[in-house]
Amino acid sequence: MTIAECGTRNAELSSVFIPHSEFRIPNCELPMSEAELQNVLAAPEPPAEEPAPVKAELSPDAALELLRAGKTVENALVKRLKFRGPVEHPVRFRNCTLTQC
Repeated sequence: MTIAECGTRNAELSSVFIPHSEFRIPNCELPMSEAELQNVLAAPEPPAEEPAPVKAELSPDAALELLRAGKTVENALVKRLKFRGPVEHPVRFRNCTLTQC
């Protein structure tokens, strides 16, 4: 097949429209029908079991002290945190925001 024939064949294929409802991947069955999927997508999200804790502002020095002790920094807003030198423990943050402004 020449390059010209290839381009013509691609143009023919790109103009073919396959409706979503008729498109099926061979040997692949969806675990639910289209209607069931729409019901799942339209359902509201369940409320959180407990509200997210308020984030307290934590100084960079206090955050580094916790991290050097091997503790997890949790529910905090830390501004301008800078790492220097080796860290002996894993660095773990949970529900934190780190900013450089």
